[in-house]
Amino acid sequence: MGNQMFQYAFALQVLKRNSDHKIVLNGCYHPFSLGKRPLSMQHFELAEHTHFCPPLKRYGLFLRMILAAFSRMGIRGTFRTFRNIRATLAAHREQLCDAGLYILTDIYSLPNIRRHSSGGCLHLFGFYQHPQVIRGIEEPLRKAFTIKTPPSKANQEMLERIRQDNAVCLHVRRGDYALLSDTPECDEAYYRKAVQDACAKLDHPVFYVFSTGHEDVEWVRRHYRFDAEMHYVDLDNPDYEELRLMMACKHFIIANSTFSWWAAVLSNAAGAAKQVWAPAEWWRGSGINMALDEWITIRTDES
Repeated sequence: MGNQMFQYAFALQVLKRNSDHKIVLNGCYHPFSLGKRPLSMQHFELAEHTHFCPPLKRYGLFLRMILAAFSRMGIRGTFRTFRNIRATLAAHREQLCDAGLYILTDIYSLPNIRRHSSGGCLHLFGFYQHPQVIRGIEEPLRKAFTIKTPPSKANQEMLERIRQDNAVCLHVRRGDYALLSDTPECDEAYYRKAVQDACAKLDHPVFYVFSTGHEDVEWVRRHYRFDAEMHYVDLDNPDYEELRLMMACKHFIIANSTFSWWAAVLSNAAGAAKQVWAPAEWWRGSGINMALDEWITIRTDES
């Protein structure tokens, strides 16, 4: 969901300069992603100029055909093909944008937005994961990303509980991250530092721990030890329910995850008093910083 929200935010930025267009969301590729992630934007109060493209079975058949072709080419042939495509797109990015094709090869970048003539279609294909993607559209985004699907009874009870506390959302991103050979930036040392700092700066903080699913919540409960009041949110939620609970918190300790990044950005429960702790680097050694200027950044390699 977090990735989809970045894509929608960039589409709104494009719409600011091209107001005669509308946004059409095509979720056809999501069921074929490695994580089998569904399109989740239908649970939001999106702007009235937003439409959903119906699933296209032919698109799925075409994608399976392409994957079959790549498998026949072998690993080396596939990577060589992708490398050539990536280099070609990167070399001609400006010309593609001029033609209305905002295709990014770098996840953590934003292209310059053009004013295009009316009548033609603009195509956006990328993740657009950059903190400046929200600049100037913070309130429209907060309105568009209001969750309209009613909460379940268990989630409504948890919402009321969170709102009564000086709640700090602590998000541990595991799932497929736990399978990566590259160590993510947000390890136990990161969370320990953030919790200690939150306890020093906040009055009676209560930490609500979120993770990818039941097994990951249990993993965090067993392996991480904090000297603070911790509550583990384990409701087997769909993504939109989990995001609503996280946004109800007043403060945030986020993971290197677009999901908790958006929860921290959109929450207005504490107003100007909101405190957010984020990793200084999105990935260790990457130099990528996704933190907003007012957030507190933490490096785990510091003594």
